[in-house]
Amino acid sequence: MRIRAIRKAHLSAMTQRNDDFRWRFSAHEAGAVALHRHRRGYAALILSGRYRERAPEGVWDCRDGDIVLHPAFHLHSNEVQAGDARVLNIALPDSTALPLDYGVISVHD
Repeated sequence: MRIRAIRKAHLSAMTQRNDDFRWRFSAHEAGAVALHRHRRGYAALILSGRYRERAPEGVWDCRDGDIVLHPAFHLHSNEVQAGDARVLNIALPDSTALPLDYGVISVHD
């Protein structure tokens, strides 16, 4: 098992992984992250705070308790407008048998 910590201008994160499972805890300060993609699909569980997610499919205001599903290489941007947002990102295995579509699952609807 390997643990790695990073610190960038608007982000602090800790990644942990072993052969079968990888997760990343991140704390985002107010600010925007430009359009980007991730090599692997993942599920983002918002633990606290809020942020705006922009993607070709639309714009969502995500908050604590919501889950954002990203297939591999999905184009999106994020903007934390005030305070901070803490997120648990769980990488999905490349060999998953389930097709993954982009979406936001909200417990607040």
